[in-house]
Amino acid sequence: MKRRIGRGAWLAMIAACLLAIAGRSFESRLRGSARADNLLEKAYSDPRTLELRLRGAAWSLLRERASGRIRAEARSADLLRAEAEVARLYQANPVGTLELRDRGRANLLEWSFDEALGDFHLALAHEPESPEILNDLATAYYERGEAQGDWESLVDAYELESRAVQARSGDTLLLFNRAVIAKRLGMYGQSMEDWRRVSELEKEKGWAEEARSNFQQLAALQKTRLEKNGGPLLSAREFADRVQPEDPTTWKEVEPRVEEYVSEATRSWLPAAFPRKGDADESARRALKALAIVLERGHGDRWLRDLLWQPGSDSLADAVASLSTAAQADWTQQNYSLGRAAAQDARRSFAKMGNRAGELRAAFEELYASEFADMGTVCSRQASQLQSALREVSYPWLSAQTALERYNCELETGNFGASEFLRRARQISQAASYAGISLRALNFLAADRFARGDLAGGWHASSDGIREFWAGSQDLTYGYNLYTTVEFGVEVRNSWFSDVAYGEQALSLVEGNQKPFARAEEHLALAKASLLAKSPAVSLEHLRAAESLIADVPPSSETSNFRMDIATQSAYLQALTGSATAQIFPAPAEISQVENVYTLGSYYTTRGKTLAFEGKVEEAKSAYRSAVALAEHARRSLSSDADRLAWRHSWTEPYLLWIDLELKTGNTQKALAIWELCRNSDPAVLPLANGSRGTKLDASVMENSLASALAAEEARDAQVRPNLRDDALLLFTRLPDRIVAWAITEQGIETSVIPADASDVVMQGRLFRELCARPSSSMEQVSLQGRSLYSQLIAPVESQLRKAKNVLIENDDSLAGIPFQALIAPAGKYFSDEHAIRYVSGARDVERESASGAVVTRETKMLLVANSGSSMDGVQPLDDVVAEARSVSYLFPRAEVLVERQATLSAVMKKMPQAESVYFVGHAVSDGERTALLLSSESGSSQPSLLTSQSLGNSKLGSVRLAVLAACSTQGGTERSSDEADSLVRALLGRGVRHVVASGWDVDSQVTSRMMDAFYKNLLRGATVSEALAGAEAETRRATQHPYYWASFDAFGNN
Repeated sequence: MKRRIGRGAWLAMIAACLLAIAGRSFESRLRGSARADNLLEKAYSDPRTLELRLRGAAWSLLRERASGRIRAEARSADLLRAEAEVARLYQANPVGTLELRDRGRANLLEWSFDEALGDFHLALAHEPESPEILNDLATAYYERGEAQGDWESLVDAYELESRAVQARSGDTLLLFNRAVIAKRLGMYGQSMEDWRRVSELEKEKGWAEEARSNFQQLAALQKTRLEKNGGPLLSAREFADRVQPEDPTTWKEVEPRVEEYVSEATRSWLPAAFPRKGDADESARRALKALAIVLERGHGDRWLRDLLWQPGSDSLADAVASLSTAAQADWTQQNYSLGRAAAQDARRSFAKMGNRAGELRAAFEELYASEFADMGTVCSRQASQLQSALREVSYPWLSAQTALERYNCELETGNFGASEFLRRARQISQAASYAGISLRALNFLAADRFARGDLAGGWHASSDGIREFWAGSQDLTYGYNLYTTVEFGVEVRNSWFSDVAYGEQALSLVEGNQKPFARAEEHLALAKASLLAKSPAVSLEHLRAAESLIADVPPSSETSNFRMDIATQSAYLQALTGSATAQIFPAPAEISQVENVYTLGSYYTTRGKTLAFEGKVEEAKSAYRSAVALAEHARRSLSSDADRLAWRHSWTEPYLLWIDLELKTGNTQKALAIWELCRNSDPAVLPLANGSRGTKLDASVMENSLASALAAEEARDAQVRPNLRDDALLLFTRLPDRIVAWAITEQGIETSVIPADASDVVMQGRLFRELCARPSSSMEQVSLQGRSLYSQLIAPVESQLRKAKNVLIENDDSLAGIPFQALIAPAGKYFSDEHAIRYVSGARDVERESASGAVVTRETKMLLVANSGSSMDGVQPLDDVVAEARSVSYLFPRAEVLVERQATLSAVMKKMPQAESVYFVGHAVSDGERTALLLSSESGSSQPSLLTSQSLGNSKLGSVRLAVLAACSTQGGTERSSDEADSLVRALLGRGVRHVVASGWDVDSQVTSRMMDAFYKNLLRGATVSEALAGAEAETRRATQHPYYWASFDAFGNN
């Protein structure tokens, strides 16, 4: 008789069998992966085209550097065999971590970095902290950064590699790879340290010797650079003896440091040559005359010549003594009260004797002291007056320095629209061959670009500056300033490992100088960055160094703001590391005396963070409230889109921290109001404290006004919901440690935390956009990344969006540019199959499209502008644009068409304010700073005219209900975001246009023509802009599956 088997035993047997099968399957996968790895390791070494190491590969000489995809016929036999094995394994298990890694590594070896990035991102989702996958992903980003000159990819590579090193600190492969990336980014100190460790720990001779050689090369570079600047300047006697005014060949010894001699002459030679008591130093007089000739003939600078040869030069003693005191106090002692007083004495003395050159130099020292004493309004006025006076003379050193200080003064008053002074300083200093001031101006330009969110532009200026610095002989302080500027650029993107490396590099250049405040500030910045990079021990070391430096410096009224910044940051870091509490923050009496809005904003933001860490939630909210009130005060000075975006990058932190606390305590409505206030692009609603900018700040007035503004925002948000009906508003906010999605419908507001790591989501979003923007990219990769991002960004709020016909998306800056329409749901449908999408820049003014009536009808007054570029040199003509414009015009009997030579900027600007809809088809161009529509040249000119955000000026375009920009990459500003200051989309919306449709990347003109035809026909059937675009996308997709062809265009509009 058969024995019955119980159900539990039966299930156990099945489970055991499945486990055995799975075990054998896994073993088989491991064996297959081992075979693939072996082939990949061989392929890596013969020939070696990648400077970074591949796990398991033997050392070989780096024979050639690939910079793009290696063609199939150029691949080695080992690589081809490896790819065949990898393909077989991947086909059997396309979602396995081992298979994804192997395929990604094969892609690395053929420099198919985009495909490798896709594979490794998916693998990292399975094992988020795997050092091996982090290293693989870092290598892929490094490849892309090298091939495309993309700084952000290189920073991503460094961040990922540092995470891997932090998890496995003694791994020589990880250290070697980080050293390569660090060198490429100009982090020479970090690169040397990593290569030193590799040379000591690495057991394989080839890798150890390569590391040692790289270390020695950088050590030699650093030694040479320090030697150029490390020696003492010539004394006045040595200068007079060696520099012959009539023999330019004798000037070569002093030219590399001529700007330092200008400063030395002011501080020491002038008072020695014209003493108050005793005999004049004839060597000093000879040196001054020789230097004056070097400056005039070599640099076009007559300042010293005029100072020495103007009437009254024999009576210079009192004036030059005061000027020397001022220069030493300002530049060496950092005693700005003494510097300002001495400069005023010198200015009066020079003016009395009619020595205009001396008077202007003294005025500059007074300006410099005022700027560093945080007297923003005073120094702005002084700088303006000094610039006017300098226009009448040829004093390029003074003119360039004054332009730079004017920029600083304007920033102190909250005026962000001052970058023209930086370009002027750079032009003047370059023309005069003043390398130090030119480098300083370049550094300021980089900082300005970073502050405006133009990371690529900021890095471009910074990298030029770093190259100039290491090849030059300027004072080491210039290098320090360059590296601290790049620190700001990486802080903007929360790249804390890079922040630490750049900060350490900066500090190494000034560690022995006599400016303890600057060194203390850098140590504190490093303490903060180290903590965020999860290195508390390093953070404490820098904190103690900063405190030691502060203790050695006597307090003064001018340095109080600086000292308060240090004390505030110190208190926060000590609280986080458990060594102190918020009790050590500056006292209220000290705070009441501060007038600098940035110092106060930093104080309240940092105090709020400390209180939040200690669990004092309501007190922390109060501190953030004060910081936001100051931010709104600063917003009052803004006069342009560029100013407002720069303000956003500088002041967003307290808003986000306050939002975070409100969400954690369940105050969703309040959190949303704070977010909308932050994103509000209109002029600030708060009145200026006491009536004008730069006066003493009245916190109570500002905070009362802030309370009213927030109440108004909450009321507006409540009014938005009834207008949504069958629509939903989807907002994304990147908080300090997470991304939050807000789904707002007629029924209410729901928030969801995106579970994935915020930085990983940002990187993956950027990759997905780039895959979509290139028709040659793999549809498999597009699909994989689209599904992955859908699961991370949409799935958490999917239930709230299910009934929405239209989804209005307001993106956080870090997620800008993601083509949401191409995200793929688990069922395989694109997001735009279920929802029409429109991008908005704020919830406050959203209304339903259908509520405002049809956007266009057959009676709409349409302006069509078409320019093929056929008459322009260097432009590939677009043969079908005129036909496309005329095709669209047939749909609108009242259409007016400007084609080819008729389509000039003046003609367009004349017609556009009267139009109800505008359609541009043709070329778009970018010069790295702005995007422009290419128009025909004006009469009498051979150059094409450009329609840019700037050329729109103050045009009133309220009658234009729809503008369509059917050209390449017409959304973007510097960062390909419609919200950048130089974005045409933002400019058109800001001047009254209701809806804008624009492309996010280069488009195929023939496909676009068919898509636009479908779009306008949908509009004429009564569809809204977003619905018409979704329908046109779906129709286009039936013929061209790749998102490059159908997902480029987006609808924008705040009604």
